[in-house]
Amino acid sequence: MMLGNLLNGNGEPIDLNDFQFSNPVNLLESGGLKAERETQSLYEGESIGIPYELDTTRSRYFGGSTNCWGGFSRPFQPIHFTKRDWVPYSGWPFNANRR
Repeated sequence: MMLGNLLNGNGEPIDLNDFQFSNPVNLLESGGLKAERETQSLYEGESIGIPYELDTTRSRYFGGSTNCWGGFSRPFQPIHFTKRDWVPYSGWPFNANRR
């Protein structure tokens, strides 16, 4: 199962047909095709540490937070796909080179 709209590090959509998965893949979005205050309010909360406004810096509708970002992103690095013992739930079912 994958969550979100699956854009790659260059802001381009990822085509799941480019990958071979051993299990079915479900794509989950939170919200509808347009922003709705009720759904967006699910982000309301308190950030501990670095000040960060959760409900105004993320978007809960089709396309997710790519609807509000400035297009600044970095391509994924191999470490992002690697299981790391000290990072719970780390690792992906494919690696950076598999397309």
